Amino acid sequence: MQVYPSKDTVRESLEGYPAGGSLPYSINVAKKQPYLHEFWHHWRSEVRGRTHACPHIKTYTKISPDCRHLAWFLVTSANLSKAAWGALEKNSSQLMIRSYEIGVLFLPKFFSNADTFRPITAVVTNPDSEEIAFPVPFDLPLQKYSEKERPWVWDIPYVDKPDRNGLKWCPPLK
Repeated sequence: MQVYPSKDTVRESLEGYPAGGSLPYSINVAKKQPYLHEFWHHWRSEVRGRTHACPHIKTYTKISPDCRHLAWFLVTSANLSKAAWGALEKNSSQLMIRSYEIGVLFLPKFFSNADTFRPITAVVTNPDSEEIAFPVPFDLPLQKYSEKERPWVWDIPYVDKPDRNGLKWCPPLK
């Protein structure tokens, strides 16, 4: 599963289309990744009142199918890119990493005897549980994109519908 704002999520965000300027998913990359469509899920954070705040957060987690347990949770500056994670070069003899990244990995074993966290999207406590409540920044369960929805792509124009501020998106020419 991948949580990423759709074109309409960016259009309806507080900043409108300019919020998408910090989400550098290009049309050239998107065209090479049609298989990702089945993994795309909407950014929603109604419980925290952040649905219209366009995210620039990178989180990775292992969540159970019923959305009731997290095995781990990572908050990081690292994108899913070769620059961030590296690529083998020189006949696979070395790993070239082009960007320095930082993150925090949360593991349940450092907080309790439980094997998993209990994800929460609101302030909820259960003092009788061994499992630690862990605040996730998005609503659960996740909502998949419909067949017609597409992820935000920053380097193509969006002129069919203005954003909430009345603007259209015409990216700078390269």
